[in-house]
Amino acid sequence: MTTRRKISATLLIALVTLLMGCASGKIALHEPNKNSGSIAATMPSESMHESINKDWVITAITENYSWVDGAGNQNVVHIRLPHINFDLPFAVEFNNHIESYATEVTTEVEECVAGAFSTHIVAIDYEAWKNGDTLSILITTNTATDYVEYQVWNFDLDDGKISSTADMCNEYLDLEYPQFLKYITDMIMQEFQVEFADFIKAFPGEYEFMRNLYLSDRLITKNYRLFLNEEGKLMLVADRPSIAGAMSYGSISEMTVNPDLVPGKVDGWNWLFDLYLGSDADNEAYAAELLRIAYEGDEDDFTAALQQRASSEIEEIQAALRVKESKEG
Repeated sequence: MTTRRKISATLLIALVTLLMGCASGKIALHEPNKNSGSIAATMPSESMHESINKDWVITAITENYSWVDGAGNQNVVHIRLPHINFDLPFAVEFNNHIESYATEVTTEVEECVAGAFSTHIVAIDYEAWKNGDTLSILITTNTATDYVEYQVWNFDLDDGKISSTADMCNEYLDLEYPQFLKYITDMIMQEFQVEFADFIKAFPGEYEFMRNLYLSDRLITKNYRLFLNEEGKLMLVADRPSIAGAMSYGSISEMTVNPDLVPGKVDGWNWLFDLYLGSDADNEAYAAELLRIAYEGDEDDFTAALQQRASSEIEEIQAALRVKESKEG
């Protein structure tokens, strides 16, 4: 889960003062779960687009818990998780993941029940849609801290494979993965600057700190996901920066492309190289995995960007890619 940061008491007081003094209207604070709705709204029906055979995706696990914790607070947790109901390799991989995830979350909740503790998990549910040969599954986890976590899975029913975000980029956006990652990051920061222009003007130092903290979190790119919804629209799941409470919050929005913000292919690759080279020890393996995923089938653009790097950086980048080759070997 994304690292969290509490806003300082001084800034909070100043922010309240600014809000009260704005003649042009209030600054709209981000609500971390504003895109997910209330808890009740996140308990969707088993809706399927294009009349998908409902036996393909069935409910594998349904659990409901209700208890009073040691402080006298009522806790209610709803869990519903899917199962792909046919025997193909990608379905087996997905179902195994769900079984492990279900064991993890139910164990956590049951420990809270047994110990009369409050719980972090509030509700987990899923939706599934089929658009052409693409099956998309969205799993939503609501938490007590208002952070909403999304798991996104896409499956190519024609090829019988799991579709990565890179695959979805190639098929639905005509963008290479490094371009997509940089584009989303730039787009999110631009939207943040527009939405919170008054805040940024009043607290430039705090904004710069928040911006650097958000951009330095290499894990934000892990949460950039695409899927097709019930209307067949391409949707984006992404963590966005927040000005209070958690450093970021999960969001879902329709995927749009502003041509003015799309980086060139070489620029996208160099941005991804910089992300890997700037990663700390905790995130290096993840950043290397991003690099390996992006490199699939894009040798010409990769080479053009790599030739711009210093020899020491080239060695580091090539070493990260050799890990992939050793795994496949």
